[in-house]
Amino acid sequence: MRKQSRTHMMVALVAALSLPLVAIAGTDADTEVDGASQQSPAIEAMQEAAAAEDTATEAATQQEAAEADESSQPEPAAAEDTTQPATVSGSIARATFTTGIIEREPRDMIETLGNDSRMVYYFTEAAGLEGTTLIHRWEYQGRVMAEVPIEIGGPRWRVYSTKNLEPGWTGEWQVSAVDESGAVLQTTSLTYTKAAPAPEPAEEESESEVPAS
Repeated sequence: MRKQSRTHMMVALVAALSLPLVAIAGTDADTEVDGASQQSPAIEAMQEAAAAEDTATEAATQQEAAEADESSQPEPAAAEDTTQPATVSGSIARATFTTGIIEREPRDMIETLGNDSRMVYYFTEAAGLEGTTLIHRWEYQGRVMAEVPIEIGGPRWRVYSTKNLEPGWTGEWQVSAVDESGAVLQTTSLTYTKAAPAPEPAEEESESEVPAS
């Protein structure tokens, strides 16, 4: 853009210098003023116009450079989300293995069970977990055998789950009560043992009849 401006100025200057001598004769009669010779008003006007155009071109160039520099600035990094996930506030008031449930209460509280029993219950009373899901995680020798989700409907809620056991699954069993965040609230252990063989029924002695003599 700056090259074109200078070219236009040179063309205009050549055209002015090639004017008829009659038109510029008045300049020959001009005298020096304070040691500097006067120029034709037309030439002065063209020089002023060229200088103004150069100034405008330089200003436009500076503006473009400023815009390019501004566009090259990196965008500010997005603010990091520091919101913490909501935590569940609650606990397990009671937890036990049992051989049965009667009116939502455990029949008994056991820590061992013989393998002649094929079903066991795990009872829990949840406190402060209403509106959440509690999971009973059944594990046998460190291996997860079942996960039972249970909806908690009140501030104190009694629930249970059951597991069918194979006679060969003797050893340690554990059930963990796990909340929605994955936190373990309670873990209870049960030892599943080989039951003692049932005693054989005693033979009844029969009295033999002695024939009358």
